[in-house]
Amino acid sequence: MEMERSNVVPFGKTHKRPAATPEPTQPHQEVKEQNPVDVKPGRNPRNNNVLRGIGSALRHMLFLVLLWLRVPLRWVFGLAGGLATFGLLVVLVYWGFSIEGHPVLPKAAAGLAVVSFVSMTVMWLYDTLLMRLSTEPIFFTQ
Repeated sequence: MEMERSNVVPFGKTHKRPAATPEPTQPHQEVKEQNPVDVKPGRNPRNNNVLRGIGSALRHMLFLVLLWLRVPLRWVFGLAGGLATFGLLVVLVYWGFSIEGHPVLPKAAAGLAVVSFVSMTVMWLYDTLLMRLSTEPIFFTQ
């Protein structure tokens, strides 16, 4: 009688695999039993969980405060970047159509380009920081 193979595992039955023992590297070396939890004497392993819980709570509170500040910061940096980009276009058009070369125009164009780029970079870095601090995956639409 041939036994049928099935990929269905019935509930209630657990299959335990035997623990693997490391092979000795040299023939005369003994194989030591490995303890799965290496606890140092005098230390409570629950203290680590308490510290993780406190760290997680502080991380979550910091995330919420930074998320709350995201809207006004994006508004300010968006306004600064938008105005700097518009000013850069005005300066470049004026510089292109001017007959006389003004020594201030290249410096103004460079300054406006830097302000526009820095404001975009700050908004991107702020969103990246929020995504790293988030406890769950988030996606920003704006």
